[in-house]
Amino acid sequence: MPVIITTSRDPSRRTRSLVKDLALVIPKSIKVNRGKATLEDLRALMLSYRLNGIIIVYERKGNPSALLYYVDKGNELKRRFLVKLRSLRLRREVTGSQRPINVSCLIIDCNTALTELLEAFTEMFDATCYGSSGLSNSLECIKVEVNPDVDGQCINVRFICLGSNRICGPQLTIEKVIKYEV
Repeated sequence: MPVIITTSRDPSRRTRSLVKDLALVIPKSIKVNRGKATLEDLRALMLSYRLNGIIIVYERKGNPSALLYYVDKGNELKRRFLVKLRSLRLRREVTGSQRPINVSCLIIDCNTALTELLEAFTEMFDATCYGSSGLSNSLECIKVEVNPDVDGQCINVRFICLGSNRICGPQLTIEKVIKYEV
């Protein structure tokens, strides 16, 4: 399920970098520079490319603060998921990280992910679940590693390339996931 990834208007450098990092790890995603485009303009672009949704990265005080996922229902965009971020580290800020190349799939462990996060990531990022049976050893796959924070209040998410077992995307600390009924 390919998606458009874009920013809110007048983004900071950090927000643009997060969009670039996400576009590299999410298969079949298209990064769009927002400019003065309205939501209706983004919807038209989404329909012309036959995409399934739009992820908009919002920011607060120059730092990315949320990922809002929209889908097209009844000829208008409807909110589907809001992923609130507490903090993040961009790929360039992580020592030993690598740039992902030719990403064909994104996989997430169904046993460790919370239900809301699992549902959001499988729909937003087109992630595939794997259970205790194991995971694919495809070199073009990226594993989404989900762990609870030390205090149990947040969820830490890392993107790991299976071929090299190195971090290849942003590290997100997620505060909460809100699901909207469509």
